Formats: sequence, structure tokens, C-alpha cells
Amino acid sequence: MIATCDGVDGDGVLGTGRGQYFAGVEGTSNTVGGNGVIATAHNGTQAYGLWARSDSGYAARFDGKVYINGDFQVTGTKGAVVRAADGTYRGMFAVEAPESWFEDFGFGRLVDGRADVPLDPQFAELVREEGPYHVFLTEYGAGGGLFVTDRTSGGFAVRAASEDAGDREFGYRVVARRKGVAQERFAVLRDATEGKEAPREPRVPGAEAY
Repeated sequence: MIATCDGVDGDGVLGTGRGQYFAGVEGTSNTVGGNGVIATAHNGTQAYGLWARSDSGYAARFDGKVYINGDFQVTGTKGAVVRAADGTYRGMFAVEAPESWFEDFGFGRLVDGRADVPLDPQFAELVREEGPYHVFLTEYGAGGGLFVTDRTSGGFAVRAASEDAGDREFGYRVVARRKGVAQERFAVLRDATEGKEAPREPRVPGAEAY
């Protein structure tokens, strides 16, 4: 079925569920590569391909993997829902930053107070080659005054200020700017006047003729 509205105003499809748990509109495709529902809207910054809202439940639920081909923005929190040992589900929330960063973690060991740490090649190819990156060190053992030197696109060196540092394990965290995305700090994503008007209210069935 193809539904369109040829008038100045009107919806292409209007559906109302009757009875508990029934949907206003349901779409199913059993063909290979088929889609249950396709929604598009290309005219104006306030055009939403799909708009869902719930004042009491969830605006949307996805049972399965979700793929987003584009930017993902939220005005609330982002987090994982993790099941605890007592059976409850706990929130673990994402750390935010004013720029787009990737990070990697690892362990190293001093040998005679020195260590050369290569970046994982798969990590290195995803971050910007130009500009420095951050390296945070944690010593596991008596303090030897570890410091980072010789940062390159391929790795970095760790040295101990103390001459008797010997062999000692350490951990590191590398934070580098993501390659291929804008790096404007605190980028303005929405003008102060944009989006103050919410999308129009859904039409009430029978309120007007179609």
C-alpha cells in the first residue's frame, strides 16, 4: 500500500490502535533485505524522518542491534544498563568531553629504568597523526618517578627519574583526537532559538477530514 496526502495539510497514513497492547501502525517485511518501516523527511531542519514520543513509557524500544549512520546526539544521559549480582539492573554512564577523543589502555614494564611502548597500529590509524596525544601513567610498585618522553605517531617512551628504578610494571592510558571529525571545542550544535517549538501534536482521529 502506498499512501499520500495531496492536500496542503494532512498525513499520508493515520493509524489508531484499539485494545490493550495493539499498535496504531504495524509494519512487517518477510523478504530478504526488506524493511518493516521506512521513514524519510528532507524538507527543513525541523523535518523528522521518524518522531516518537511517550509521556508515560518509552518513546522507542529496539530489541536487537541498532546502527546509526550519522551523528548521535542526546540532551539527556548516555549509559549502559548492566545486570548486577542481585538481579537488579544498574546504570553505568558515559564520560563526556568537549572534543572527540579515542583512548586505549595497556601495561608495560621498565627494564633498567626504561621502556619503549608502541601504539597499537589499529588504534594509531584511527587517531590524528598531527598534534600531541596524552599519556597517563600508573606505577605498580615503589615510586620511581616515571615520566613520558619521545611521543611519536608510532609510540612513546617511559623513563624513570630514579637511577635504581630497576624492573617495574606500569599501566598507561593513551588519549588522542579522533581522525576525520571536526575538532571544534564546545561546538554549537543548535542555535539558542532553534528547536523551541516542539513538533506538531499528532492528529486526533476524526478531528478533521482527510
